[in-house]
Amino acid sequence: MLDKMGAFTFDRINSQLFEKSYNRANFGGPAGTMNAWYMSEMNPVTFPAGILRQPFFDENWPTSMNYGGLELVAGHELVHGFHDQGTQ
Repeated sequence: MLDKMGAFTFDRINSQLFEKSYNRANFGGPAGTMNAWYMSEMNPVTFPAGILRQPFFDENWPTSMNYGGLELVAGHELVHGFHDQGTQ
């Protein structure tokens, strides 16, 4: 009996998670923007094409510097998913 109740609760919670539909074509800004952002309501991190220029990326830099610059931004944006909407 408890297994059936647990399965019912699990199914109900999962269906609530997927009820909302989002426009995945809306990235929250223009592609040329030199920025990245996290949207808490959908839980994505968006990196527009504009991030692929200095000071984060340059085709003449070593690969390690390009990865480092992009990962700096990626790490910053990912942390937004774990904090409480700013400092108190």
